[in-house]
Amino acid sequence: MKMREVGGVMSGIPSATRTETMVLRAIWFEGAETRSQLGASTGLSRPTIIAALDALRERNLIRTSRRKQGSLGRDPEYIALNPRAMYGIGVDIGGTKTAAALVDLRGEIVAEITRPTVQNGPESLVDSVSQMKRRLLANIGADARLAPFVAIGIPGVLQDDGRLMHTGTLVGLDTMDMRRLFEDRLGCRVHLENDVNMAAYGELLSSESFSEGTRILISVGTGLGMGIVHRGEVLRGSTGHAGEIAYLPISADQETRESKRHGVAEMLVSGPVFEAQYYKLSGTRRSADQILELYLGDDRHASAAVHELALQLARVVVSVVVTLDPELVVMAGGLGSSPVLHDPLLRAVNAISPLPVKLELARFGGRAGVVGATTYAQRYLEKLLITEG
Repeated sequence: MKMREVGGVMSGIPSATRTETMVLRAIWFEGAETRSQLGASTGLSRPTIIAALDALRERNLIRTSRRKQGSLGRDPEYIALNPRAMYGIGVDIGGTKTAAALVDLRGEIVAEITRPTVQNGPESLVDSVSQMKRRLLANIGADARLAPFVAIGIPGVLQDDGRLMHTGTLVGLDTMDMRRLFEDRLGCRVHLENDVNMAAYGELLSSESFSEGTRILISVGTGLGMGIVHRGEVLRGSTGHAGEIAYLPISADQETRESKRHGVAEMLVSGPVFEAQYYKLSGTRRSADQILELYLGDDRHASAAVHELALQLARVVVSVVVTLDPELVVMAGGLGSSPVLHDPLLRAVNAISPLPVKLELARFGGRAGVVGATTYAQRYLEKLLITEG
């Protein structure tokens, strides 16, 4: 059985013939359930369809059943995709936590785990993700060969040589080929994508929200970033730096070492900065979630911190709105997607924006990254399976 090679890594997926691909596509996308429907959809002869179905059944890609139609004659055979024949894995690596999920061929998440993000170097980080992959598969009793692809959202910008730049609190990822390291340890094909771009993929490229226009996703959490979707594609720019809004020069203090490392905007708009602002005002350390709860309780220090965050974030939002003129701005990330922050931010944006701004919260909240990664993984497998070998 010949295995398909993708980007130098064996995919674990047997190559399909043209007729097998045609039949599988008709089952997958057109909902063909019987041999006669497959014949009408593909134009293939009955013997050819039977041979293709036998091959697909051998690969466990389809399931067949017979439904009772009456007392006379043989009950007809119905054919359906087996969504559990293969799985993709989506991983969202954040500054403080890493989420990983297992997705089947129909896009259903069947297992999910979350762990603290390993911060002591690239090899330890990759080992942690490898352990999560094994745990996910063990949870459903699946063999590693059934998960031939992993999509990973990770802070930073991927270079041609596989190194990651601008990774925030994750250190050492700019010293080695991270793409190769992940593939070697995970034993499968791996796609690395900027974490905010991955969140934008999940939020803005799903069938429910697809648009040919320009939409942006702004994520506020441990850091600050943006994903841009235009005509159904994530825009990365000529060097992959499109959306690095942490470096927007929204204050005069742009030349310090910290400003060049983290970006001026991120030093004004992020979860850690929000927490530090509250501590400066109150002398008490609180998490971002706790501060938002105190804001709802009319705590004056929390109110001041929230309004300062809303003002600075509004400057970021308006800066990109007047540059890209998007039809929609989606706020994501642990802090950015908070309903508590939404109204103060909307008021601040409307007060300074020369253009109308449609501002919405991410549907998936802090899970946008892992949802985007699993969506990417499922669609990758879908494309691989219905493309002729």
